[in-house]
Amino acid sequence: MKSKNLMLMIMLISIAFLFTACDSPEFTSAKMYVQQKQMDKAEEFFLKAMKTSPTNPEIPFRLARDVYGPAKDYKNVHKYFNESLKRGKLFKADIEKLNEYYWSMAFNEGVKYYNLLVKKEYDNKETAIDNSITCFQTAQLFKPNNSKAYLQEATIVFSFQENHEKAIEILNNALEIVPNDIDLLTKKGLFLNNIGKTDESLVIFENIIEKDPENLQIGQSYAEILFKQEKYLESVNIYKKLINTHPDKKNLYFNLALSYIRLDNLEGAKTQFENVLAFDPNDKETILAVGDTYLNLKDYITAEIYYRQLIDMEPTNPKYLKRLANALNGQQKYEEGMKYFRQAKALE
Repeated sequence: MKSKNLMLMIMLISIAFLFTACDSPEFTSAKMYVQQKQMDKAEEFFLKAMKTSPTNPEIPFRLARDVYGPAKDYKNVHKYFNESLKRGKLFKADIEKLNEYYWSMAFNEGVKYYNLLVKKEYDNKETAIDNSITCFQTAQLFKPNNSKAYLQEATIVFSFQENHEKAIEILNNALEIVPNDIDLLTKKGLFLNNIGKTDESLVIFENIIEKDPENLQIGQSYAEILFKQEKYLESVNIYKKLINTHPDKKNLYFNLALSYIRLDNLEGAKTQFENVLAFDPNDKETILAVGDTYLNLKDYITAEIYYRQLIDMEPTNPKYLKRLANALNGQQKYEEGMKYFRQAKALE
C-alpha cells in the first residue's frame, strides 16, 4: 500500500513538473514579477516570453490582464487580447468578460466628462472634450458592435466642438461596422436636419420608420421635422399611426391638433385637443389651445367656457383675461368684454 501511494505521489510530482517545464524561464519570471508588483519588469519579461514561446496564448493574455489592465493602458490591453486569440481560443471566454468590463470602465469615464461638459463644470473645456472623446474611442475597441460609444463621441463633436461634418463622418464610419443600426441612423437624421440638410434627413427617417413603424421616439422626431418643413399632411399621417400604437401618449394628440390647425382643419384640431383634456382636465396649455380653436371657429360661447375655466385657475393672468374679452366681444357683450380687457391691461 505504501509503495502504491509513493508511486502515485511521484506521478503527481512528475505531472506538475511537466506542466511547469512547459513555461519558459521568461514567462515564469514575468509571473513572479507580477506577484511582486514589479510591473515594469513583468512587462519586459512577458514581451521576451512572447518571442521565445510564439504559440502560447496565455502569455499575451496575462500581459494584457495583469500588466496593462491595472495601468489603464487600454490600447495595449486590446492589442494583446487579440494576440492571445490569434494564438488560440483557450482564453476566449475570459477575454469576452474582460472586454465587457473594460468597455464599461471606459464608457462610464467618458460619460463623466460628458456630464461635466453639459453642466459646464470643467476647469478646461478642451481638455474635458478630449478626455471624453478618448474614453469613448477606447470603449469602441472593446465592443465595436455596440453603437453607444459612437453616438456619444459624435454628439460631443457635433455639440461641443461644433464640427458637424466630422460628427456625421463618425456616424458613417460606425454604420459601416454596425449597418442599419436604428440609433445611429436616427442620430444622423437629426444632425442632418440641424445643419439644414432636411431632405437627406427626411429620407433617413422615412427608411427608419418603414423598418420600425411603432418606434415612438423616431416617429415623433420624424413628425416634428415634417411639421417644421410645413409638410403638415405628412405629419398628420405619422401622428395618426403613432396614436394607433401608443394611444396613451397625450402629447401625440396635442401635436396632431397643431398639425390640423396648420391645415385649417379646426374641427379636427378641436377634437384632438379635447382628447388631450380627457387625460388631464386641468392642463392649462391645452385648455387655452381649445379655447383658441373655438374662438377661431367663431364658436364664442364655447370659447368663453374654456377661458373662464382658465381664469378660475389664474384670476390675475392678463393673457387669459384678454382672451375672455375677445370671446365676449364676439358675442357682442362689449361692455363686459371691455371690463376684462381693462383688468388685463392693469395687470400687465
